Amino acid sequence: MAEARVAPMGVVAAAFLAVLVGLGFPSSAHSARVDVSVFGTIEHARSDSPYRYRRFVDDQGTWNRGSVFGLQLDAELQPGWRATVQSRLAPSIQSDDRWEHTFPWAFLSWRPEDDWRVRVGKVRAPGYLHAENMDVGSTFAYAQLPIEMYSLSPSMDITGVLLNKEWAWGVGDIGLDAYWGKSNIHWRMFFREGLPGVLEPGTKFMPLSLDLRGALLAYRMRDDVYQIGLHHIHSENDEGNFWPRPMLVEPIPGVQFYDVFPSAERHGYKRLALWILNAGVDVGLGDRYRMSAEVAVRRSDRKFEGLNATGGYVAVRRDWGAWTPYVSVAHLRSQRGVLQTYHAMDQTTVPSAVPGADLIRASQIIGADSLQPFDQGSWAIGTSYSMTTNQKLKIEWVRTRIGSVPSMVDMVDIPSGVAGWDRSIHSVGVSYSFVF
Repeated sequence: MAEARVAPMGVVAAAFLAVLVGLGFPSSAHSARVDVSVFGTIEHARSDSPYRYRRFVDDQGTWNRGSVFGLQLDAELQPGWRATVQSRLAPSIQSDDRWEHTFPWAFLSWRPEDDWRVRVGKVRAPGYLHAENMDVGSTFAYAQLPIEMYSLSPSMDITGVLLNKEWAWGVGDIGLDAYWGKSNIHWRMFFREGLPGVLEPGTKFMPLSLDLRGALLAYRMRDDVYQIGLHHIHSENDEGNFWPRPMLVEPIPGVQFYDVFPSAERHGYKRLALWILNAGVDVGLGDRYRMSAEVAVRRSDRKFEGLNATGGYVAVRRDWGAWTPYVSVAHLRSQRGVLQTYHAMDQTTVPSAVPGADLIRASQIIGADSLQPFDQGSWAIGTSYSMTTNQKLKIEWVRTRIGSVPSMVDMVDIPSGVAGWDRSIHSVGVSYSFVF
């Protein structure tokens, strides 16, 4: 899953808001009131597989999968005016081997009326049920938000504008969020093979510039939430490279393979656009049972079908005093055409007598990995224990069944030569989350 890196605009916004707080903007007798909160999660996760799952998890165990620490400052500058800055320390989004510090949030908020709110700066784009609080593990029962759903958006943090309007309707409220902004991300890819002087095997973080806009309509009635959103994402490769557009060629009669590298005669895609349609509900079922369910459909506006996928989950939980056990089922799958193309490229063979046969074979595996297909489902059993209203202990066991097309993005990093994947990975995570 790709995540946003710190953009220069985000740093500028953070400095700007700090100056506003320091000066007590705007100048008047009103002094700024600053609230400080800290949050974090410490998690250890281990699986039964020697291959890394979700970047970090293998049979050696890791502290990196869900661990995160944050500090947030909220300042009331004037009635209706607030400034928010959030600092975050977590595993790097540009490397699998280090942690880094970022500013996910740095924005100015204005409420011209009680039912209107405008935020400008570095903000979190609305979308999923837990989009706004996904880093604050103490605010939800699940040990992990399902990757099958939360990996479909390339970025959640933007530098731009977020508008919110609310209306009273019946016994609840309708809220409409609309946003526009930009984000710089690193899109993680994993390649089983490399080409000398062109590409090294292993992990690659591809820098992308994104232009994001969208809207989310939500209805809230007591504790129940129903929402639907539509999002448009325009991306451009910052390295000036092209996404490949595989084409079947036959340079020698009887020998066919896919040409995966752009050339002067055949360019790939330098710019791509995605549409994401998502919906979610969190409703009470009676007797302290609650159900959450979300689904998202991602489609490209071009023929780069590797990005076309559908994911979602259903989770049921119940409160028993301080305990909240739950069970969830999730699924993520690319379109059939994507899976067919992946298999065709991955299984392409070239006679050794053909000049450059080894390089051609390696290029087929690289092209297959570039499609980044999904074919997996999981189910989880877990529970959280509320030590206090601000602290939770959690434990979760997950069985993830990955088909013959392991995604090279976040799911499983498998080396070259591993054939006939189609297997399950079992993992266990234990975590402590807090917010003060």
